[in-house]
Amino acid sequence: MASSLLVLKVPSTLPAPWSTRAAGGRNVWVEADDGSQWRRVRDQGALSARTGVSDAISSLVDAETGPTLTRALLRHRSMIFLFRSGTFRQKVSLVLRATRKHATNLARFATIYKLTLLTLKHFGPTPGKEGPYDSFLGGLLGGYVVFGQRSPRTGKVSSVSQQIVIYIFARVSLALARLAVKPGHGLPLVSNEPLHTRLSSNAWPVFASLSWGLVMALFRYHPEDLQSSLRSSMTYIYKDCDEWDSLRTLLWHNKNVPAELLLPPLPPPPPPPPPPPPPLPPSSFSSASSPPQRRRLLVAARHAPDARSMAPSAKVADALARAESASADAAKPPLYEALLGDMKALSSPATVVDDLNAVVDSFFDQALGAVATRSVLAVLVATIKAFGNDDVWIDVGGRTLTTIAAQPSPFFDATAALCELVASAHESNEDFADAAKVLTRIPLDSAQRKVTDEDRARVWVRIVRNYLEVDDHVAADVYINKLRNIMHTVSDDDLNLHFRLSQARIQDAKRDFLVAAQRYHEISVSTAIDEDERLHTLAMAIKCAVLAPAGPVRSRTLGLLHKDERSGRLAEFAILEKMFLDQLLSADEVAKFAEGLAPHQLAKTSDGSTVLDKAVVEHNLHGASRLYRNIRFDALGSLLGLDADEAEETTARMIQQGRLAGRIDQLDGVVCFDTASAEDESATGRVERAADKELQQWDTNIETLAEELESITNALRLEFPRGQEFVAANLNA
Repeated sequence: MASSLLVLKVPSTLPAPWSTRAAGGRNVWVEADDGSQWRRVRDQGALSARTGVSDAISSLVDAETGPTLTRALLRHRSMIFLFRSGTFRQKVSLVLRATRKHATNLARFATIYKLTLLTLKHFGPTPGKEGPYDSFLGGLLGGYVVFGQRSPRTGKVSSVSQQIVIYIFARVSLALARLAVKPGHGLPLVSNEPLHTRLSSNAWPVFASLSWGLVMALFRYHPEDLQSSLRSSMTYIYKDCDEWDSLRTLLWHNKNVPAELLLPPLPPPPPPPPPPPPPLPPSSFSSASSPPQRRRLLVAARHAPDARSMAPSAKVADALARAESASADAAKPPLYEALLGDMKALSSPATVVDDLNAVVDSFFDQALGAVATRSVLAVLVATIKAFGNDDVWIDVGGRTLTTIAAQPSPFFDATAALCELVASAHESNEDFADAAKVLTRIPLDSAQRKVTDEDRARVWVRIVRNYLEVDDHVAADVYINKLRNIMHTVSDDDLNLHFRLSQARIQDAKRDFLVAAQRYHEISVSTAIDEDERLHTLAMAIKCAVLAPAGPVRSRTLGLLHKDERSGRLAEFAILEKMFLDQLLSADEVAKFAEGLAPHQLAKTSDGSTVLDKAVVEHNLHGASRLYRNIRFDALGSLLGLDADEAEETTARMIQQGRLAGRIDQLDGVVCFDTASAEDESATGRVERAADKELQQWDTNIETLAEELESITNALRLEFPRGQEFVAANLNA
């Protein structure tokens, strides 16, 4: 194969001699400006003279590297013909555009890299010598300028740039892995025997199996997050081969059939055969249609209860026929956009769903390219939204989302807009679980769609609120955890308020009532909500505080709520006041309070009691400690509505957890309460046990008497040494 030729003209005064260095195998001719000197350099590359001029020439030669790679890039881009859908003209255009972009990027990077090295070499710390970090800095600058920028028109990262960077990253990771186990250069532990041999022989099989396992799992469950070219190839290999309609699509070229249109197994015919369906009205899907279009209509008719329900109206069918029969592909998108713009005039409320679905199917069958598809989808979304009908949004929007998911190129903006429309329709129908599932399909982390933290927060908060409407706090908590990482960057007051309210509701559902009560109370003083909503939130705070386990922390929360002047206007104030004053609650008062609780607040626990039952028992036990100095467990059980064993178990648990001050005498079956208030014992809410003052004084007196007696005995032994036997005998007596 002939090498490429680069001719450079330089001043005739350029000094000699010239030397060579490797640069890629090209013929480089240097021509003097007066035509008197010619110098041919061929040693796999570029010029490297001993002067600064040669560095500039070397930069130009390396810049020429990008275009000369076009042949290799063309071979790589030819894979588009195998794994991309579309006409031959579209594929050729895509190959040429991608190849030009690829070559231009490489040429720009080579130029920036060499100019950076030249600058650092002549103006660095050691002029004339290359520094140890010059190559890294040159690559850093070139990578940022060439491959790290987004398109100023679309705000997205070029797919070609993504492919190059991913290619480089894979090679860098492999080289670093090899360097890590290289003897004399790698990490001390893994580069020495015997780990070096084990890693060298087993690392690649493990790496290969993990890579393929992960990519297949991602393709199965999250294909939208894969790079578009990889997704296209995998879709062609692993999905399009599932369906065929001719010998060509069986043996040579896989057919791209959307998943929702695959034919299910035919059920056995019933004994009385059904009457044949009426003939379909003439449209662009009649006998003149292409085989894929006829198959699409057949499958749709088999999925529908009535074959006529999937046929567009006559006016829409004629407009579709004109759009499909347009001679040039460039003329088809405007025809579809005009058809969508006139949809209200051409269609009727009874046929609008079928008409819009027919437009979607017809347009995607044309495979007009990503740019044209994106333009028509924008008009389609606006048309669907203009109808303002929940059924239209759900039926047409859901079908379009499924069709988009089967395309080789992602359309993130249209997907996001359609997901929001479909979710709004589900919310209007109070299908909150379906609304949340649709919202989770909105692409928020794609590099090809610019999404701010505020946009993410708005979607995630909406998902959380929908999950909470169906009491699925586990799924809601997943997105609350995501929101915690970004809410500090969100300035929207409404989003912050909904986030805090959702946090409180999740804590409430998880039965963390103390934290929920505190957050509800914080929201109840916010001026961003109406007075009625503030009172409702305050009532929720009181309910959670009442349901919280008894103890010093709850007592402080009850005191805070009791001091709020608004609490007196609420029905929950009566039980709040009794609990704050440690007064015993009657069964009637508890039953009346339970009428206003949510279902999850009345759910039964593992022992068959409710959260409210436990809270009331613990509160009454705490109140009993204010009334009694000591009490037997059988009497305490009668007071609490428990038997003696349950009363003892509850008392022991509260004393052990530091929520009750006292001690238990199991021999006599008595509990003695400390007179000091648990709240006054420790500012942190922990209760320290204090012995009874009288018993403590009695113990002190006995100890003092024993010490005095011991002192007298010792004094007698010292004073009368000979009488020790007499003293000992009498003391023992």
